[in-house]
Amino acid sequence: MNILSAVERSAAVEGADDSKSHYSVSRVNHQAGLLPYIGLLEKLVSNLTDPNVFYEPWMLMPALDSFAKAEEISFLLVFVDDGGGDEAELAAFFPLVIRQRYRGLPIDNVSLWRHPHCFLTTPLVHPRYVQDCAMLLLNWFASQKKVQLFDFHEISAESDFSRALHAAIAQGHWVKRCQRYARAAWLRSEGSFDQYLASIMSKKSRREYRRLQRKLTEQGELSCNWVNGGAAVDDWVDEFLRLEASGWKGRIGTALKCSAEGETFFRRVLAQAAQRDRLQLLSMCVDNKAIAMIAVLLAADGAYGFKMAFDERYRRYGPGVMLLVDYIRQLYAAPGLKWLDSCAKPDHDMANRLLINRIAIENILLAKPCSLGALLLALLSLRSWAKQQLAGLGLGMGFRHGV
Repeated sequence: MNILSAVERSAAVEGADDSKSHYSVSRVNHQAGLLPYIGLLEKLVSNLTDPNVFYEPWMLMPALDSFAKAEEISFLLVFVDDGGGDEAELAAFFPLVIRQRYRGLPIDNVSLWRHPHCFLTTPLVHPRYVQDCAMLLLNWFASQKKVQLFDFHEISAESDFSRALHAAIAQGHWVKRCQRYARAAWLRSEGSFDQYLASIMSKKSRREYRRLQRKLTEQGELSCNWVNGGAAVDDWVDEFLRLEASGWKGRIGTALKCSAEGETFFRRVLAQAAQRDRLQLLSMCVDNKAIAMIAVLLAADGAYGFKMAFDERYRRYGPGVMLLVDYIRQLYAAPGLKWLDSCAKPDHDMANRLLINRIAIENILLAKPCSLGALLLALLSLRSWAKQQLAGLGLGMGFRHGV
């Protein structure tokens, strides 16, 4: 462990409980160095108001094993001592990756680490210390002389950390570029499943939905099956990997089964989730053969739609739609769950049609003032402005969407 700094805001920082709080920031440079802190990480997770299942140790460690071999990963751990005589508490955990190039340019940058199957990078921060931890993170960034950009990609815009980060940025002289998008979600509200179904499908659409169900039953016995744990999880995983690889993801090489790292990661994560009762697996079957499958990971009072696949031979019946509608039905029957994050891309048609609520996700690019990074942010802003102006004139110059 490399102690970077011991930060005592000599003016001592006021904690939520009005005690004097003193902080230290430690940097762990190797995955093995995290092992002594797993217990503290688990305790931190239990105190979060803004969960992120992708950074919990049981999911993060398999991801690091599979996807971090060629990257320069560091972990910042913020400890707090409230002066009560107890051992220092872990207040925040930031998994970071440092790279020497940004969009092909030789600009050193740091970002919250994410891998191909990570759909949220909101860091783990204790709500009592979130404002101070955001400031400490920016102080650490300022101390890294070579690093000119900090890329916060896909963090929850509605989290305590996001609000604290924006406040900390406002107190400094940082150059900031922020982009937001809305991600499909389900949020519990008053009303029944039938009322929700009526809100996402017109009468005509519901009639067509029932017609397709009847046509599907002509292919064989239709059933929806839950798997909650035990040896059946392994069988479910085998079938999911086969089903996903049989479709378009298999053809373009992005299916989990297309790489040993992806398959190993998926098997380990689902096994770990099942052991912790944090897993829901649902299959729609015809004659006991899966034609649509979804894996959902649980966190606090919500859920993440982690992975989904369907048999493209049944595409005309809409098996993915039927499965997701049935899962929403189950959500209404499970009062402990209050939200579902689809983890879908902004343009995902099915998710946007069936999950009518939205959660805000943001990408924040931060640069040090008077740096090459600040110049890049200015150029990106100018490019976006030019794109908007040209779009208004009905012109185009081949700009990529979302840049």
